[in-house]
Amino acid sequence: MDIASIQWSLQTILKHFFSRVGNIDNIGMAFSAALDHNPGIISLYDRIVFNKVYINDGNSYNNATGIFTAPYDGAYMLSFFIAEFQPGQIVTRLMLDGVNSVDSVAESIDSDHNDHGGNVVILKLNMGQQVWIETYNTDNVHISAAYNYLYDTFSGFLLYGL
Repeated sequence: MDIASIQWSLQTILKHFFSRVGNIDNIGMAFSAALDHNPGIISLYDRIVFNKVYINDGNSYNNATGIFTAPYDGAYMLSFFIAEFQPGQIVTRLMLDGVNSVDSVAESIDSDHNDHGGNVVILKLNMGQQVWIETYNTDNVHISAAYNYLYDTFSGFLLYGL
């Protein structure tokens, strides 16, 4: 293979890459948010809105709705953790466009027992797909959160573009 062929191949690959992800400065994406207040009683299928944003590179997480929207086609690592400090069980799940992807459970057996549930998953997402955390299989429970106690988090980042 001669130099001209290698250059043409490299240019073709770069054109394809930039057509998929846009400007190279925009391919970084990460978000991380916490719940900084007690949301009160959580009901069945309530979306958990993590309102305190630590990082939102790419502006893909909406802290008013609790929804992450994939800005690019790619593989994303997503994680969430929920604390339960009152006797009872809280079951949560990571939803992808309304479909359950992974689950979590935290169950305190008494007022002196604290529990934390969470999960981490790597998903292939298409640009525009939406991810959020919601409760299910549980009703009338409390998520433990306060301004000084940031136990509950939702985070994600782009591993690589597709």
